[in-house]
Amino acid sequence: MTKEARNKSPEPPGVLSGRSFGAEADGAGWAAAPRWRGISPTVRLVYTMRVFIILVLWCVSAVAAETGIQVSSTVSTNAETGAILTSETFTRRGQTNLIRITKTVGGIVVFRSHQFCHHGEPVALFTWRDGEQHFHTYPGTPYSADVEFLPSKDVRCVILMGKDWFDGFYCTNMVYYPAPDSDIEMKDLK
Repeated sequence: MTKEARNKSPEPPGVLSGRSFGAEADGAGWAAAPRWRGISPTVRLVYTMRVFIILVLWCVSAVAAETGIQVSSTVSTNAETGAILTSETFTRRGQTNLIRITKTVGGIVVFRSHQFCHHGEPVALFTWRDGEQHFHTYPGTPYSADVEFLPSKDVRCVILMGKDWFDGFYCTNMVYYPAPDSDIEMKDLK
């Protein structure tokens, strides 16, 4: 072994040996990094979207934790189409009161539905697809659903009412979420 070879210590795993993978290196950015070589753009997109969705779900859970609402989420992907389906179930005091389903393709929302519930039973449904919105109540339920609009004609909130209960949901950019306990003061109306 030469003196030169003895003085040169091997690089530990993960060290990039001074190479830069930024745009200044070869113009390809992170796509040129060895871990991305040979991986199709679709798989890269799905991976990136999964990371993004996980971060969003963490934020939703953190916000919901302060309102008396618990959120459970599931995410499924289809690598062939690049579609990501997210299902979020919101519960208050152990009872399901909102189920939100969102489908994205290529990072764009193509479908979203919100099923409003009382004690886990569906009361009303809001759907959005291709720029069209639909809202209806389920027939035969002894409940009413009121929709309050802002001056801009956007939905401000939805209020579900029964004989001795009510529940509220706010809306921001066509995304509904349960109102915090402090806003609706979940009390018997008797």
